[in-house]
Amino acid sequence: MAPRWAERWRRLGVRLRRRRVVITLAVLAGLFVVYTLAGFFLVPRLIARYVPRYAEQLGRRAQIGEVRVNPLLFKVDVRQLRLQEADGRPLLGFDRLFIDFELMSSIFRAAWTFAEIRLEGPRVDAVIAADGRMNIAELLGALPKGEPAKQPTAPPRLLVQHAAVQDGVVSLTDLSGRAPQTAAVQPINVELHDITTLLRRLIPSEQAYRHNDPAVSDDTRGNATGHLSAILLGQTLQIPVEHGRLMLGTWQSVLFCEFDGPQTRHVYVQVMGV
Repeated sequence: MAPRWAERWRRLGVRLRRRRVVITLAVLAGLFVVYTLAGFFLVPRLIARYVPRYAEQLGRRAQIGEVRVNPLLFKVDVRQLRLQEADGRPLLGFDRLFIDFELMSSIFRAAWTFAEIRLEGPRVDAVIAADGRMNIAELLGALPKGEPAKQPTAPPRLLVQHAAVQDGVVSLTDLSGRAPQTAAVQPINVELHDITTLLRRLIPSEQAYRHNDPAVSDDTRGNATGHLSAILLGQTLQIPVEHGRLMLGTWQSVLFCEFDGPQTRHVYVQVMGV
């Protein structure tokens, strides 16, 4: 039979372990509450406050209508952003920017993964002044400059499953001539799927391929990456045709990709079953 002091120590150890578990759970719950409240309420306020301040540092004015952040689903919704010149002339803006970030997919893929990036109602008002300067170029020149990279680096691992631009407008006003000239391109609607940089990760250009080695190959273009990319994506495609139209799915498109260019290419179409 164990001594009484041993039994007491055992009970005390159980209590301490239980207390540690309770304290740990309480701390984690507190951190979760703080994170959630900060994401829903603090972050939108900070964005709405500091974006106009940053625009003032660039000599411009900015306005934001509404900012929503969901820290649990990792979604950001920004509405009615307007960037103007110091005198109030419009420069650029958009009606809505929606970003849906996929945390678990990013972890599993080891790549920044976005389920959707949607830009609605973007507008760019480019103006060429009488002295030939363009307002967009001056805005880019006002942005802070970073140190140039000493060596080229590979792009980050990125996957955007769905990207869309809806009802965009680009306006150009030229005041450098005898009479003002104005042109506009609208509406601009673009929809893309599965934009990724992972192909370059699978086929790194800096790899020492035997195909590019003049000691074992007669190739002089050094285009091993082009061949491998074409093998991965495929060089042929079969598409059913009905009533003179390609029977593509809702989100399907036919893309021609050049991995070893620029070159003159020929596309061959064979019709079967007519």
